[in-house]
Amino acid sequence: MVQPIELDDDLVERMNGYLEDGETLEEFIEELVTIYEQGVRFLQEGASRLTESHTTDVQRARVDRHLS
Repeated sequence: MVQPIELDDDLVERMNGYLEDGETLEEFIEELVTIYEQGVRFLQEGASRLTESHTTDVQRARVDRHLS
């Protein structure tokens, strides 16, 4: 199923400036969505690692306090 979308002429002009030879706007938008999804995934994984790291630091501090 194809969903039509309306884009401002200025935006279309800007996007056209980034198109590679023979690339369509649809292909360009698909690439943008892929890049966005990868960025979101990267940020989520990074946040998850930060949380895990912080949790580990908190756990170590508790153990250290308990042993002292």
